[in-house]
Amino acid sequence: MKTRILSFMLVLVLLLSAFAGCGGETETAQEPGTGGKPAQNTNGEETAEPEPDYSWFAFPEPTDNLVIYTDPYYDQELKEAAELFREQYPDVSLDYKIFGEDELTAKLRTEIPAGGGPDLVYADLYSFPDIFKTISTGVFTDLDPYLHADPEFSFADYNTAVLDGGVYEDRRCIVPIEYEIPIVLTTEEVLGAIGSSAEDLGTFDGFLKACERFYQTGGKRIYLFSYGASQKNQQNLYLYSGLSLIDYERHTVGAHREIYEKILEVSALYGKNPTTELISQPQPHDWLIQQKCLFLNHYPTILLLFNYYAFLKNNGVSPVLALLPAYDDGTAAQIKTYAAIPVSSENPLNAYRFLKILLSDDFQCPPSHPDFGPLQLGLPVKNSSMERLLSVQRTRYGIGEEITDRILERIGSISHSNSFPPVLYRYYRDEMLPYIQGKKDFDECFDKLMNVLELYIDE
Repeated sequence: MKTRILSFMLVLVLLLSAFAGCGGETETAQEPGTGGKPAQNTNGEETAEPEPDYSWFAFPEPTDNLVIYTDPYYDQELKEAAELFREQYPDVSLDYKIFGEDELTAKLRTEIPAGGGPDLVYADLYSFPDIFKTISTGVFTDLDPYLHADPEFSFADYNTAVLDGGVYEDRRCIVPIEYEIPIVLTTEEVLGAIGSSAEDLGTFDGFLKACERFYQTGGKRIYLFSYGASQKNQQNLYLYSGLSLIDYERHTVGAHREIYEKILEVSALYGKNPTTELISQPQPHDWLIQQKCLFLNHYPTILLLFNYYAFLKNNGVSPVLALLPAYDDGTAAQIKTYAAIPVSSENPLNAYRFLKILLSDDFQCPPSHPDFGPLQLGLPVKNSSMERLLSVQRTRYGIGEEITDRILERIGSISHSNSFPPVLYRYYRDEMLPYIQGKKDFDECFDKLMNVLELYIDE
């Protein structure tokens, strides 16, 4: 499924390029090494966190091998990383194994807990049912000592708010490689038709009000997002909100009941609409021009986002590139892919070297081919790579500098960095669907969801 969607998207990129030419949780970002919690004195006041001391750490001894597992979906990007590794470490034998998607997932879930598997895991949201529960079993290495002891690595070169999404109970066991933020496209015309504006989308309440107004103008004839109707918009609205069903640090279920009610009320409005995904239609941008959807979303590469922007601009409408706000009016990032080193790794130094390549400019956004870099699911976590990527798109498509500057500004103020475990989404979807369908009231469904999550925490 992932491969088919990506292939379709890449075809659209080429088509839209021609048309336009004619006309990738911590609730709040903290400094690295703080474990996501500010220090407090006895009066409960926040104090400066001391720099972590990793003087005790010594890098593992060199070895001659490295074992990497991947599936065909990530083969293209990891092959580039593998070639870079071979160039830098020609004396190391790289055993690069490709498995079918389901086979790889099964191997990771069985071999790693048993003390086997690859030296480095390169995974996405769906590779483990709950990455945080997997981390809690102690199967992954804490990478903070590596990163802090490495004179070639600096947290200042990266979006630390996203990186800190991999910190769990003061251990940095996963390192995000790419992420996604809720960048969507709409138009001044559709916003004007519902009495809203681009400024309204700058706040969470303004965004939800626009969603409600759009429904009131069209009812069942319209869609909220170009992608997400089959999920009743549940997943999109949840991810964009920055909410967390479980506070893994405190081992409690999520609070913010009133925020859940607000976003699920919007899901309920559109819940009886047809469930065809507009993104699967031949030209989903036409639905935005015709005001049949409020937002175009779901871009596997930022290249496609700017293709759409240029196409809309050259076809008689005024596109608006909006970054939808989280529930606290901040910006929510969704981790798309990450790397981890199992404690059972027989070649941990080489695994760390491979991780550094994944975090390098040559992988994140190669200077030689920034338009078609290896990353397929989201945005680069390295700051210079992100800036280069936006600069290239701005030049190619004539995007205003104020737009790319706004993206960089919002990326620089990310307040939530989450990874939504698939098992939690199933609970969320199944327990709240009766409310969206009008079969049960909100309190009954939400209380049931909280009970299910309480049992899940205690498992």
